[in-house]
Amino acid sequence: MKMAVALLVALFCTGLFAQPDGLPKIAVYVTGNLNESESQALGTEMLNGLVRSGRFTAAERSAEFMAEIAQVQAIQPSGSVDDGQISRLGKQFGVQFVCIAGVAGTFGSHQVSARIVDVETAKARLIGRASGQLNSAHALETLTAHVINSMFGGSPILPIPPPQAAPLQPQAGPIRVAQAMPPQPQPTPVQPEPAPVPESIPTRAASDLGMQEEPMQVADEKTYDSDFRMSIGLGGFFAGDFGGGAAGISSKEFKGTYSAMPWIGGGANAFFDASYAEIGVGFTFASGKFVSKDPEYGKQEDDEEYSLMYLNLSLLGKYPIYLDGLSIWPAAGIEYALCISGEYDGRDLFMYNTRYTISDINQLWIKFGIGMDTPLNNVVFLRTKLLYGIGFGSKLAKNEARMVNDDIKEYTGRKGDVKAVLSHGLQLGISIGFNLNSNSW
Repeated sequence: MKMAVALLVALFCTGLFAQPDGLPKIAVYVTGNLNESESQALGTEMLNGLVRSGRFTAAERSAEFMAEIAQVQAIQPSGSVDDGQISRLGKQFGVQFVCIAGVAGTFGSHQVSARIVDVETAKARLIGRASGQLNSAHALETLTAHVINSMFGGSPILPIPPPQAAPLQPQAGPIRVAQAMPPQPQPTPVQPEPAPVPESIPTRAASDLGMQEEPMQVADEKTYDSDFRMSIGLGGFFAGDFGGGAAGISSKEFKGTYSAMPWIGGGANAFFDASYAEIGVGFTFASGKFVSKDPEYGKQEDDEEYSLMYLNLSLLGKYPIYLDGLSIWPAAGIEYALCISGEYDGRDLFMYNTRYTISDINQLWIKFGIGMDTPLNNVVFLRTKLLYGIGFGSKLAKNEARMVNDDIKEYTGRKGDVKAVLSHGLQLGISIGFNLNSNSW
């Protein structure tokens, strides 16, 4: 799923390297168990991919820079060059960043681990890795593309801004106000006068005639009583997740920088109600765009949309209050959202990574709000419901946060504070209910 997560967190790292006067220069250094020609081919392909990303330009003296690193490596007792030495050489050759790609053979394939080092601070800013074969030009191109995608989307430390698009300017236009029609006088209804009671007909009490007096029968209004009752219903709803979504992560260390996966959507649901509890099942169809936000560049949004489908299972506790023929009830409970499908730009969300499955973005929600039942007749009623929810981070979000923290510790020696972001959102539902014991209206 690394490719999918790359797409998920890509905007989290949109903005690290932009400079006021143009794109930063970058060079590539390859180390590991490859011969000279293979290292040169991998380095060239990595450099081409970084330049094609639109975030960097190639250093003019890249070949001289690599030759100088080779000379430094030759005189080192360990035969390796550390990030500090590479940083100093980068400054000499006028590059702002160096991509260091390490290659290791594992289980019949090659693993490429890459990191981009800022020559000013000698700190790793972006990291990525991928595994595959290096037995053809096509395999080299594919593996390099996966490494770069992982680097820009899998383990961000600081954001990378995309090119800023000019904001859309709203077009001003005249505002037309509809003229209200003057009120029309209404005719005064004529009230019929009550018929007079003839004085010649004497009246007698029912008891005088030997009859038992019965109370007057009044037709029942369509109102609730407070007896225990059961009902079922079907309906639909609109919903939105305005927080981290299924795989949001954030970092306070980097001034609140975060990436998120918010969505809006709707669906259908069914419920069974037993006065003080409601059990529900439904389907949610949602779509959205990956976003990131940081104090310097503000909110950024991806161009492509993703879509998700959830199976929702819920349990609400409720306390009905009967007022003027209505049942108004505060409620609180839990909902478990099982993701059963996901796509990004028409493709499977997890097409490029088998580490995760679709169930890894399941979420547990706590929800609370208010509902109202309006009787339509002795059996049918209209149910409206407004809930606010807080969703806990999915397994995917927690694993990605842990991986980023591990990478920060490995390459900077510091403990990272990246964590999964809570979701939060609203749900507005309308349903038609059917009372199972109709005498309770």
